[in-house]
Amino acid sequence: MEFLKNFGFDPILLLAQVVNFLIVLWVLKRFLYKPVLTMLTKRHLAIEEGLKNAAEAEKRLNDALNHQKKILKEAQTEAKKIIEDAKSHSAELIKNAEEGATIAAEKLLQEARNQIDVQTQKAEERLMSNISDLAIGFLQKASEHLFEQKDQEKIMSKAIKQLQYDKKRN
Repeated sequence: MEFLKNFGFDPILLLAQVVNFLIVLWVLKRFLYKPVLTMLTKRHLAIEEGLKNAAEAEKRLNDALNHQKKILKEAQTEAKKIIEDAKSHSAELIKNAEEGATIAAEKLLQEARNQIDVQTQKAEERLMSNISDLAIGFLQKASEHLFEQKDQEKIMSKAIKQLQYDKKRN
């Protein structure tokens, strides 16, 4: 013991330091570790939900694009059918009538083209509207958990302006 006292070792002081250390350790574990762990868990869940929403929005976007392709193919098929019908009708009119029948066939063909243009334009407008709605919905869901309300409003405003600009350009 004398040997330890020569080095300034005091067992009571050591015991007091160990008790103080254990108290500080308990306080940190009780009041700091658990809240931080809870916050990290919540943040992890929010990120997972955001990724899930992003995947869902991407799937919806792909579905919308597939639907667009289907509509365009149907419009092309219908356009070909209308053009073929118009051509056969015009050939029949040419066969049965003279110059007046030729003018009527050209008029029908032009109307068919205009109708195809109108239908294609409407399909593109509906598709752009659906895509815009999906994009805005996805952006709202994704930004809810990642940004504050003020930042969400800025992001949404900018996205809507860009979509309107893209719509005007097309």
